[in-house]
Amino acid sequence: MLVTDTRNLIAEMKSISTVQSYLIRGLVLLMPLFFLPITSDFFNINKIALLVVVTLVALILWSLQNLRLRHFSFRTNPLDIPNLLFAVGLAVSAVATFNKWHAFVFPGVVTAAVSSVLFYFMVVQYLTEDGRENQGNMGSKVEGIVSAWVVGVILASLILLLSNIGVFGLASRVLPLPVWLKSQFFSPVGSIVGTILLFVSSAPVIFGRVMKSLNVDSKRSSIVISGLVLAGFVIFIASTSFAVYQVLPGKKAAFANLPFSAGWSIALEAFKQKPLFGVGPGDFTEAFSKYRPVDYNMGKHWDTAFAASSNWYLDIFTTAGLIGLAALGFILASLRKMFKTAPDVGDLPYVKASIVTMLLIFLFSTATTNLIFVFFVALSILGAYATKNVRFEFSVLGDSLDGKEGSFNLMALLVSLTAGVALMLVFVFGGKAYMADVAYRDALNVVANRGKYKDVMDAMSRAIALNPGVDMYRMDYSQIALALVQEIASKKDLTDADKKDIAQLVQIAVDQGKAGIALNQNRSANWAKLGTIYKTLMPIVQGADQFTISVYQQAIALDPVNPNLRIALGGVFYSLKDYDNAISAFQLAVASKPDLANAHYNLAIALRDAGKTAQAASEMQEVLKLVKSGSQDYDLAKKELDSLQAKLKQKAEEASASAGVVRGTGGQAPLQAPQPAPSPIVTPKLELPANGQPPATSSAEEK
Repeated sequence: MLVTDTRNLIAEMKSISTVQSYLIRGLVLLMPLFFLPITSDFFNINKIALLVVVTLVALILWSLQNLRLRHFSFRTNPLDIPNLLFAVGLAVSAVATFNKWHAFVFPGVVTAAVSSVLFYFMVVQYLTEDGRENQGNMGSKVEGIVSAWVVGVILASLILLLSNIGVFGLASRVLPLPVWLKSQFFSPVGSIVGTILLFVSSAPVIFGRVMKSLNVDSKRSSIVISGLVLAGFVIFIASTSFAVYQVLPGKKAAFANLPFSAGWSIALEAFKQKPLFGVGPGDFTEAFSKYRPVDYNMGKHWDTAFAASSNWYLDIFTTAGLIGLAALGFILASLRKMFKTAPDVGDLPYVKASIVTMLLIFLFSTATTNLIFVFFVALSILGAYATKNVRFEFSVLGDSLDGKEGSFNLMALLVSLTAGVALMLVFVFGGKAYMADVAYRDALNVVANRGKYKDVMDAMSRAIALNPGVDMYRMDYSQIALALVQEIASKKDLTDADKKDIAQLVQIAVDQGKAGIALNQNRSANWAKLGTIYKTLMPIVQGADQFTISVYQQAIALDPVNPNLRIALGGVFYSLKDYDNAISAFQLAVASKPDLANAHYNLAIALRDAGKTAQAASEMQEVLKLVKSGSQDYDLAKKELDSLQAKLKQKAEEASASAGVVRGTGGQAPLQAPQPAPSPIVTPKLELPANGQPPATSSAEEK
């Protein structure tokens, strides 16, 4: 009887282990390939969702395995504590930040990192379940995981290569393929830069497989496998070469990264404000807006808002503070020791080479979801060769469990229940958030297909109802309502019904814009969008002009070196014929970016209408220095300058500005003069809806 029970138990354990094996290898294989075109972000959201679900299921299976064995065995290694501290540090930093949604869902940096660390623990337990001394069995498991890694990356490289040579474009002539699949740069990994980072970091393990394939016996099956490996390697090299070529300077997908000097300056300013926990994972954009130095505007990408720092180390320092950076440093210190002691057997040398490659990549770029995942997968393989077994026994009564029929291990039960509850919460709350993003994607599709506004608004309403905590949904909904207001207000004769519709849409636009601000008061772009709403309502609603000014001022407070915001504020003052304030705003725009032609042009127009003709002519001279000779902008500025010089009745040399403006390398936006206030569209103007005033600005400044 005892022998039969033992055999049944062994069979059950093998079944669970087999399922674990498929889950682990399946996830490693699918991460670079998995995407769904039903969410706003095809790639990142879906990869994180897959990672979370599979990891929790693997955790449940592992705890059930311990529960059946009536003891709780945990294999530990020197990387466990550093990895755990890193995950906890990011989670604590996320909880301490203002907008937690960015950290956990959009873009989900913390969720990706914490889930990858948890998956690391599951892989270590799976690899060492037979004991570290059983090197043969562990080696075959490592080989299976590395094979899944290699196959996933090669399949991703094949898809990118087919996209590059136009196979999907040709197939679309006979098959109803979606537009996104016909892109020359389509990759299931995600962005072209993220694809390159994954490919380069995976190159050592792929090369290891090629070397291994060259040392096979003469069996036909082995020769076929070697041929497939070599073919995959050729595809990988060709695809990687294409991708790298496309991100070279001057190409359509040229690589753009935040300069290190700017990243370092932002990190130091963030450290001064929040040294321990940083600005919060996923909130680098806010730190970038508020803390970037003014000389950043002299660069090529001055009008690009970066969502991550110059490299991963600076990004962790900025967003997770000293806690995150210390935990990452702990991981690196532990790696240094383990590299010296880990045996060079099987795939391990190539895995270690991949780890080194990723650490070098992190010096020049930030980490993507795929890169974080494979980094911790590689760490789990390395850690498996240095494990020690720790056994816990916690029965209900505190008695020993060995040999007792009907007894169970409380520790394993608690882990099973915790993982089960976590999985249930993921499906309940995560499922609602996921369906909200599906509804948001529906709204974007309707807009792209020029569908009915009602369908767009219905989809946005569903998204907000399912997940009311996303500022992006709120701000986009407000912009849609605003577009409807403009469409109705453009009619020649407005009926009472039209005025009623305008009033309702104004209420929606203002309410949703304010809700977006409340959800993320530190994002300058949200305040700028609310400013656009009030600015559009100026010819329709009484008091909207003053609200526009106050909101733009708050946007500037959160993004002080952005010249475009100052130009927008100056345009509002100009439309109200408040030329002194308009001139001040345009002068600050010029000061923040001296080589921006449009800032000089707006300043010249404001000076002209303020009666300061000589100064206006001087600014227009600067415009001519900054725009391309012979262009439409040049002709426009030259015509205006000729008119000013005619009024001055003096030599152009006396009105010319002094030389020596420091110029950046970026292109110039088309010249656009400030506009006078439009005539009232609705007479008399509508009253602003109840509670239609903008949110208080002091709270955002304090954050």
